[in-house]
Amino acid sequence: MKGTSIFFATILLIWMSASTYWYVCKIKKDCNKDELVINTHPKNNPSKNIKTDTLNTIPVNESDTLDIYSKLLEGYVVSNFPKNSKVNNNINADFNVFAGELKKYISDNKNLNIDIIGYTDNSGSKKTNLLFGNKRALFIKDKLVKKGIDEKFFTIKSFGEEDPVVSNLTEEGRLKNRRVIIKINKK
Repeated sequence: MKGTSIFFATILLIWMSASTYWYVCKIKKDCNKDELVINTHPKNNPSKNIKTDTLNTIPVNESDTLDIYSKLLEGYVVSNFPKNSKVNNNINADFNVFAGELKKYISDNKNLNIDIIGYTDNSGSKKTNLLFGNKRALFIKDKLVKKGIDEKFFTIKSFGEEDPVVSNLTEEGRLKNRRVIIKINKK
């Protein structure tokens, strides 16, 4: 009887492992081995805050350049990430325009670094939210790389559920908090 119990327990463990792998890797397509980068929040690390007066190579005479620069200083936001998703198929056409402007801007200002910061709502554990924020940031980075921007300009960060823009008490609020911010940073 003991041998039969051990056999069935082993079969059960194999079944659980295989079905978990199948669900996570094949169905959710969430099995890539991207490294999780967790940074401290700017509130806790003020030396990482952006200082506009230190960016001395910013041209100030072209209005389109100023527009992309102001978007980068404020932080260009990509939102509407579905719950429990690292991809966003609802990115609006404005993102494509922004990516084109960013590509031109970086070609003239090679001393810059672009932070891509992923956020989540407060559903789930902090560790899971940091992971999802990181994967969302990587998703946006991949979109920008496909637009022709060299990935050497990007730094990926995740702050998970920190700094919600609105309350997480409603589904609409949680949707707004699931976002990625693209921001300029001096190298």
